Amino acid sequence: MSFPQHELPGPAVPPPVTVLPGALRHLRAQRPNTAVVTAPLQSPASGNAETLPPDESAIAAGLPELARQAFTAGRVALRAAVRLVGYEHGAFAIGRSGRGAPLLPPGMSGSISHKRSIAIAAATRATASEHLGIDVEDRAKPGDETRPSIASRILTAREQEAIDDLRQHDPLAYRDAVLLRFSLKEAVYKAIDPLVHRYVRFSEVEVDVTPDGRATVTLLLPEASLRDVHVHAEWQWHEAYIISAAFSESR
Repeated sequence: MSFPQHELPGPAVPPPVTVLPGALRHLRAQRPNTAVVTAPLQSPASGNAETLPPDESAIAAGLPELARQAFTAGRVALRAAVRLVGYEHGAFAIGRSGRGAPLLPPGMSGSISHKRSIAIAAATRATASEHLGIDVEDRAKPGDETRPSIASRILTAREQEAIDDLRQHDPLAYRDAVLLRFSLKEAVYKAIDPLVHRYVRFSEVEVDVTPDGRATVTLLLPEASLRDVHVHAEWQWHEAYIISAAFSESR
């Protein structure tokens, strides 16, 4: 599924930044103040670290070129997403947690992901106990089915069983299915990272994917603090990409 892309209005938004108005439709149905924005990595407007606030520009300046482009485009996209959801308190800094996640002003949650040519960011209004995660991955393309699969490293036995028929009958679709589950788990990790503050193994999260763009998430982590946490997840195809998102909330 692809979504129309529109230039964002307003002089404060760099020209190459675009909004995906149909993305995260399930989350947006419950939380209309949610925005998903993309920015190209190799662009004078979204890739120039000098356009960032001083603290962010200083971080970008210390990164290798490709990482600097990704960092800058991600910050540009996230700042645009925050403005779209109605942040009206003027200029704001996007902080950085000890694990590298973006930190937004109180009342907001956001997340960034990127591939070689694109950065994607999402933002929503949220309480201190609610967290948003997003991920973007390249879809499988012809020829990829001959490459080694990552399925055994990222899928639980039940997840592998759910898509095993594809492995024999449609190897390219099988690879897409594996990448989709990888992407969903990456989004979930971001959504629960503020709660666990550690690396989460692929075997500690299980996802059941449905054709309507939703995914049921089962947390298999030992932390008692997660017993009252529920994670919503969803996904969509967008052109040559997989976009996945997760939203955690304490009950």
